[in-house]
Amino acid sequence: MRITVWAVYGFALLGAGGALVWAARRQRRRWLRWAGTGGATPILAAGLLMTAYALVTANGDRSPAAVTLAPGVSYERIPIDEPRPQVLHLAVVDLDQPCLRLDTTKPAADGTVTAETGTEFVARTGALLAINVAYFYPIREYPYWEAYPRSGDPVTAIGLVIADGQRYGRPADPPLHRALTVVDGRGHAGAARDDAELMVPARHILVAGGEAVGPASTPYPRAIAGVDLDTNHLYLLVSDGKQPGYAEGSTYDEAARFLIARGVDEAVELDGGGSATLTATVDGRVDVLSRPSQQRLPGRQRPVATHLGVQLDSSCSQDSP
Repeated sequence: MRITVWAVYGFALLGAGGALVWAARRQRRRWLRWAGTGGATPILAAGLLMTAYALVTANGDRSPAAVTLAPGVSYERIPIDEPRPQVLHLAVVDLDQPCLRLDTTKPAADGTVTAETGTEFVARTGALLAINVAYFYPIREYPYWEAYPRSGDPVTAIGLVIADGQRYGRPADPPLHRALTVVDGRGHAGAARDDAELMVPARHILVAGGEAVGPASTPYPRAIAGVDLDTNHLYLLVSDGKQPGYAEGSTYDEAARFLIARGVDEAVELDGGGSATLTATVDGRVDVLSRPSQQRLPGRQRPVATHLGVQLDSSCSQDSP
């Protein structure tokens, strides 16, 4: 286990509680022994909780992995140690593969959508792969017992979403003029396009013309979409974070340079933080490829407004070019 600040706090509290118990047991007066032991109990409990949290947080899988999910769809897990622990999850989708199509969450008649996790979206739609995309509201993380949304709650996407001829979402203030778009079958990650057959809103442009152009930032869980304009490959990147000892997130510049090294020409930022999740169907079962951290609970998914799904047409020949 990597020694993290939570582990240090936990060990310190366990040591303090143990010392208090030892001192209490040396007292001659019974009430002093009871008082000392009683005072040590919450300290020891807090130490155990912090140590357990440190163990769980740092215990994620950091081994490299690579798998082909379907013709034209691949996935990699890439651990990085410096300048801090990072774990990147990269899916690459060939948009020219005729057996594949992109899909998104569909709205209700009033334009709202039903919040759901990545695994719920994949299980419901049969998607091969899915990533969270649009920012949304309302959202409330704390206190834990009042968190919103929960699965099934109505939420509204921020920015314009276009899919299958449907348009939904509330305009952002200031407006979001950046987006991942598909126009005439070609992917783009930059300016929003009203003529797109598919569009999901984005926040910052991180890569333009093969150069990193994002603003300065601190490490954070990220969800990013990029495009290689030459190959028409879509790159979906999730960087895990908020999990000391396992993954502490990426800056905009780090994520952008990683994608540029893979050949990405354009990239935009999707909803990150506790929303950042990459999910897939692997060997017939729904699996969370990334390790989200909703409310700083490792592995817990946040129900979100909109997912971008990669659908495999079962009637299409797998031998199609």
